[in-house]
Amino acid sequence: MKTALIWSIFLVSSALSAQHIGYLMPAGGKAGETVEVLLGGQQLWGIREGFVTGKGVTVESVTLVPGVPPVGGKQRNFIVAWMRNVVDGKNEVPEKKSDPEELKEWRKHPYFDKIDKLTPLEFHILTESVFVQRNSLQMSPAINSLAILKIRIAPDAAPGRRELRLVGNTKLSNPLPFYVGTVPEGREPFMEIPPKKRENMRFKVPFVLNGQIMPGETDTCLFSAKKGEKLVFRTKARTLVPFMGDCVPGYFQCTLEVLDSKGKRVGYADDNYFDPDPVLSCVIPEDGEYRLLVRDAIYRGRADFVYRICVTEGDAPAYKLLEPPSLNLPTAESAKLPASRETPFPVLLKGRIAEPGASEIYKVKAVKGQKIVAEIFARRLLSPLDSYLAVSDPGGKPVAANDDFPRFKIGPILHHADSFLCFTAPEDGEYTFRVTDNTGKGGEDYGYFLRIDRERPSFNIYSVPSSLPVEMGGATPFEIIVEPQEGFCDEIRLELKAPHQYSFVGSSAIPAGCTRAFVTLSCAPDRNRGFVPAEITAVSGKIRKKVIPADEMTQAFAYTHLVPSGEFFLLKRWRPYGSELFAWANPKQLRWTLAPGGTVQLKLLRKPLPKEAGCEFRLQNEVKGVTLAKVETAEKEKGAAEVTLTLQTDKTIKEQNFNQLVTVILSYNAPPNKEGKVLRRKSEFALPAVQIGIGGK
Repeated sequence: MKTALIWSIFLVSSALSAQHIGYLMPAGGKAGETVEVLLGGQQLWGIREGFVTGKGVTVESVTLVPGVPPVGGKQRNFIVAWMRNVVDGKNEVPEKKSDPEELKEWRKHPYFDKIDKLTPLEFHILTESVFVQRNSLQMSPAINSLAILKIRIAPDAAPGRRELRLVGNTKLSNPLPFYVGTVPEGREPFMEIPPKKRENMRFKVPFVLNGQIMPGETDTCLFSAKKGEKLVFRTKARTLVPFMGDCVPGYFQCTLEVLDSKGKRVGYADDNYFDPDPVLSCVIPEDGEYRLLVRDAIYRGRADFVYRICVTEGDAPAYKLLEPPSLNLPTAESAKLPASRETPFPVLLKGRIAEPGASEIYKVKAVKGQKIVAEIFARRLLSPLDSYLAVSDPGGKPVAANDDFPRFKIGPILHHADSFLCFTAPEDGEYTFRVTDNTGKGGEDYGYFLRIDRERPSFNIYSVPSSLPVEMGGATPFEIIVEPQEGFCDEIRLELKAPHQYSFVGSSAIPAGCTRAFVTLSCAPDRNRGFVPAEITAVSGKIRKKVIPADEMTQAFAYTHLVPSGEFFLLKRWRPYGSELFAWANPKQLRWTLAPGGTVQLKLLRKPLPKEAGCEFRLQNEVKGVTLAKVETAEKEKGAAEVTLTLQTDKTIKEQNFNQLVTVILSYNAPPNKEGKVLRRKSEFALPAVQIGIGGK
């Protein structure tokens, strides 16, 4: 993960201009209905449209909401009076009791001129803007820009999770989940004009409740129920926005509480094992009216504290684990093993810690010097098991043990509780593997898979971000992150499958030993400007794996996580000014080697620069111990030149391989503006990535 901070800085300019979705409210709808969705995000200017993955869901329109400015005095009185008239059903506009000069100072906004024609959602936005006092400490730039989406869901749209993105002229946003449901849905009532209070939502089972928790707020939802009814409330909250960068602990911690008409608690839940999204099951004690209370565990709140609660009748659904990855191993069930607990090798065992404090034992025969890997799949499959794995030799002496094996921060799971160990058998005989829960818990849901196997070097691989605007004829960098497994340390080649002539330029390989590397993409300058799905395959020896698209998200100001996406998208954009003037002298030479303390010369060709233009060069993904020591320019005919970049390494630098990005900063004079003033501009762009090997590798 070295140099990650420096590499991230290289992408800051792109990130600042990227469209970002912070929340959707509601984050789904019923099949056969059209849903009006409020979207909060950042940098929403330039949006053309939106789209939802899968068939049957169409974003019919995207309407940006200009920021509503604060108003006071006579203008506020006028707006409030008009709003009250609309609520009271009066079709009249109040008289503007101000002189013409004062009216010129009134602040402008499209909503201020058509209050009687606003949709209910637009009226709600205006109501909040006028009547809710703004608190700068609770405002987040990542969600302050608003848009209204009209989404049509076909009657035959398959239920389940989709991903929604926004599309700009040359940009695609990050994805957020959008769910298609099958039961009636509703959203919390809109804000009322004070002093009238917001109505509570009332629903009939089955139902999906959509709402959001504002600072210190508790939502109350009313329903009637009969004695003996079994109700299940399943929440999606943290699932909708997995990480928030500017709040602690970095996600919405939703709680559910059911009270009877006398205020007595019938049920409460604040999680589902390790998942912060609660699942509440309760049996109704008597006929009557009940309240469901929804709030944040520590009474926080803001617009992106969005929830989606599915209420159904019946027994709580069985806790279902995911399937383990395909490992091409013989399988066996713990319950069907003989009393000796002897198991074949290699094997994938399915087991369960059925009771608190229990353990399961497996015995494998091995010979001296044999290398054995043992790995638990539990938390990664959504099991609550916090595994502890220990191995003892034929004499009962401990050989190896592991509680939590450190893994990359990938996905929403915060505690990587799955055990992993690797050992070499010190003698011939039968080795005992013991699986327990580290917290002493157990039960029907505490399932796991245990792999006992030989070492199999492999990797998981991700691309960041999950969508990329690619420069036509240029070189667009993006990051590849590798999670090596069981000693894997080989080079990985990348293959791109995409329409409309997208391709790698420069090095399309991840050097041996690298866990983070940049590669560069280009595309043909043609009229195929729409976004397209693409797929990258990683190849190393006999291993072929799909590169998983992901987006990097920040949790609570400090931690960064990769959040995988279902699809990878590419979009064409114009390349920066002047990038066509620079190219590597030998574009086929993609790798250079040098020794510690040595130098290497990278040569590029420069076409004639515009008058009074200048350029400089930088190593953007700077590796410690590697510097750009010298830049030499040899002028050629008609203003062209050959530029030599000399890279110098420290004598103490360790042997390693990495992809190097060289960025060109071109300074030039822009055409005179209306006042005749000439402004100095800068254009920054990357050259195709090249591979550097230090130490002769």
